[in-house]
Amino acid sequence: MKYLMLGLCLLAAPAVAQTGFCDNAQTQFEINDCTAQEMEAADAELNQAYKAAMEAMKTADSYVPKPDQGAAAALKRAQRAWITVRDDTCAAQGYQMYGGSARQTLINGCKTLLTQNRTAELWRLVE
Repeated sequence: MKYLMLGLCLLAAPAVAQTGFCDNAQTQFEINDCTAQEMEAADAELNQAYKAAMEAMKTADSYVPKPDQGAAAALKRAQRAWITVRDDTCAAQGYQMYGGSARQTLINGCKTLLTQNRTAELWRLVE
């Protein structure tokens, strides 16, 4: 029965969160869900910045002789490496709360902050 209730809560969580619920989240489950949503929003913004930066790097490559082009490839490698660094950095921070229910909130907050910082870096490449 308790697994059924948990399942129902998980199904209802996205609908509840969309109604401004996160402004008053009180339980750890609610807070974890809300920080996950914040991370998803930051990730969506990151994806927009990455696409724009990639287009800028492709444009930069178009001004360089073919054998010397590499801006777009370098950005792709950098982004993949950055994702690994972000995820590992935040996983390490999560160990500060190992075994605690707030661990995921700590990880999500870390990922959100680092993602927002990376998004700003990518937009600077576009400028």
